[in-house]
Amino acid sequence: MVAIIAAWRTRGMAGGAIFAVHPVQVETVAWVTERKNVLIGFFFLLSLLSWIRFIRDEERGQRSWFYYVLSLGLYLPALFSKTTACTLPAALVLVFWVKKIPMGAKRWLQVLPYVLLSTGMGMLAMWWEKHHQGTGELNLNLSLVERVLIASRALWFYLEKLVWPVQLTFSYPKWKIDAGNPLQYIWLLACLIAAGCIWRRREKLGRGFIAAFVFFIATLMPTLGFIPLYTFTYTYAADHYQYLACIGPIAIFAAASYKAAYRWGWRVDIAGAIILLVLGVLSWKQCHVYKNAETIWRDTLKKNPYSWMAHNNLGIMLEGEGRADEAIEHYKEALQLKADHAEANNNLGSALLSQGKFYESIGFLRRAIEVKANYPEAYYNLGAAYLIVGRYQDAVEAFRKCTKIKPAFAEAYYSLGSAYVKLGRVESGVEAFKQAIKVKPNFAEAWCDLGAAYGVLSQWETAAEACKHSIKLKPDSAEAHCNLGIAFGKLGRWDEATGALKDAIKIRPAYSEAYNYLGAAYGMLGRHRDAIAACSEAVKLKPNFVDAHYNLGISYYMSGDRGSAIKEYKIIEALDVQKANQLLGVIGQNSSPR
Repeated sequence: MVAIIAAWRTRGMAGGAIFAVHPVQVETVAWVTERKNVLIGFFFLLSLLSWIRFIRDEERGQRSWFYYVLSLGLYLPALFSKTTACTLPAALVLVFWVKKIPMGAKRWLQVLPYVLLSTGMGMLAMWWEKHHQGTGELNLNLSLVERVLIASRALWFYLEKLVWPVQLTFSYPKWKIDAGNPLQYIWLLACLIAAGCIWRRREKLGRGFIAAFVFFIATLMPTLGFIPLYTFTYTYAADHYQYLACIGPIAIFAAASYKAAYRWGWRVDIAGAIILLVLGVLSWKQCHVYKNAETIWRDTLKKNPYSWMAHNNLGIMLEGEGRADEAIEHYKEALQLKADHAEANNNLGSALLSQGKFYESIGFLRRAIEVKANYPEAYYNLGAAYLIVGRYQDAVEAFRKCTKIKPAFAEAYYSLGSAYVKLGRVESGVEAFKQAIKVKPNFAEAWCDLGAAYGVLSQWETAAEACKHSIKLKPDSAEAHCNLGIAFGKLGRWDEATGALKDAIKIRPAYSEAYNYLGAAYGMLGRHRDAIAACSEAVKLKPNFVDAHYNLGISYYMSGDRGSAIKEYKIIEALDVQKANQLLGVIGQNSSPR
């Protein structure tokens, strides 16, 4: 308590203490995603401090440019941390104004490098967000007047949260902006009145007071709505937006407290200590909100039940934890609040797809694409649904559109290859698998299926090499070992074939196809008893496995057990007459297994 009271008796320490413990800062400090905000604050303030030292040295007649270069150097990591650091040049000019230093050509030249850096980084950020973050497709449908109304209301909102930091939440309810409603202009009118009062009493208030408010407004400017922000789709305000900006109002409060402390003595210091204690307790409570993703979104929904964004994000988190039923309910809630939410439609479709509700999922996935035409993930999920229900041509079209929008989507090329193979367009499938591997060279599944596709084309040497590569990348792939065994068999390398097929069975003991091919390989080696054992295991695992019954019948015949071969013929006859006739035609002949 003594330390807090001592801090309160110094303006800088009092302001720093409030800045450190104020609850509106919790979102920036406790939420790991906003680490960039902490970084920008660190470098921004160091750059500003170095600039002030440079100006002070100049005023004293010291011609050292060390602090200028240091300030400029620190400004770069601030910009790279977050482009809202582009407001620093305004703060530099305010330093001149507060110190009553005339802004001649020399001073403007000193500020110019900061302006050029901020302009360049700002343009780069706008380009990136437009082409890679989705703001290019963002249509907020806000007129200039509506943007002004949002900005004026936001200024008072942030001041309110500084003075009365209760009901803080990650995503505040989105204000309804209506330029035709006269009451909406109250916030703008309040801003104009406040500005008029400050200007009228500027001599008494002093330049420091005015500079603090200008800093507050200027630092908030990039987040007030004049520049498109994706967050404006669900809210017009966020606590982390004023992380740096709040320094202005806090500085004013600290300066006023400092003066009051000298006028009224220790009573103000004790009041200040109580304020810091209350703010600290509120921050401690707010920190619990950011314990994990679930606490963030549940707290948001508690304070803002109409947040479709929170419902969608909570659904994503729940689905990631395997709680698909709960996730689906939240996706549905999100769509109740915002039916044209492309991500929620896609997420719901994907969740239903994972639950085996294929036809139901297709409707939501198609709706996601209707809302957001260039949505690669939705096309991918739609293609997966089509592939499962046997609509292979539709699957091909969906995967092709997906890869056109997102050329580096390896999984989409892989699924496209599978769809082509299902259609019998194996050559096209091979090219798709190759493209998947080009994008993602260590894609073991793509190498495995590429080997299988080469096998369909009877290119067995190439098939074997592809399967070997798949096994190298993923040694526990039963499918790759099985495909390699088949390729070795087709190449007449029966010993190697049996080895690969036994590896497949070792990895997956209930692999009926591998047992069937192992039986065939044993048959070609003349190990008919082993062949019978392997094929018997195949039909045990999969009773209606026609090829396994056929190979078992051949193996019985080759071992001299003609009666058992006839029994297999009768079983096959009930399943596949044509295959039964093939077996009947070879019984008594020196036939090879298939």
